Amino acid sequence: MRRNLQGSVTALDELVFQLPIRIGPLEAIVILAIILLIFGPGRLPKLARSIGEAVRIFKKSSAGLLGEEEESSLKKAAEELDIDTKGKTSKELAQEIAKKVEEK
Repeated sequence: MRRNLQGSVTALDELVFQLPIRIGPLEAIVILAIILLIFGPGRLPKLARSIGEAVRIFKKSSAGLLGEEEESSLKKAAEELDIDTKGKTSKELAQEIAKKVEEK
């Protein structure tokens, strides 16, 4: 595995090593040229915008899943400490859990 100057593996290197086929700079340029020929310069910005929007939606939905998981774990911890969870936000629950833990 390649390492950067500090000796750690970079995210790009991890991605490249996970792919079954390695793509170098020349291959990437050829692929981009083929995409430009297929879609044309007029449709390329629309394609890039659609891909960007899809990535944004994916990130937003995955962040929402993580938020739901965090909220459920907060509620579970609050219930274990006998804290009423009805109508309280995650922030309020976290503050009450912290107070309860400090008391013990």
